[in-house]
Amino acid sequence: MPLKHPSATPWSLTDFVMFPANLHALDRIVRLALGVALFIFGWQAESGSWVAMLRVFALYPLITAFAGWCPIYALLRFQTRR
Repeated sequence: MPLKHPSATPWSLTDFVMFPANLHALDRIVRLALGVALFIFGWQAESGSWVAMLRVFALYPLITAFAGWCPIYALLRFQTRR
């Protein structure tokens, strides 16, 4: 019996994606820049409770930029990816 080629499987990786990407590349770049700027500003600023919140709020745009999926966009059924 001949061996099947690995690409001839009946499933693909996209079958297992739980959250389809809903962010356009430009949206991801803007989120990445905003997240990095917030993160750097949070580390450069003097200590205080708002600085700690800045560092935490910087994680949201960074995570969504890397994941390509925004939960708020998904809730509103909005997407910038076409």
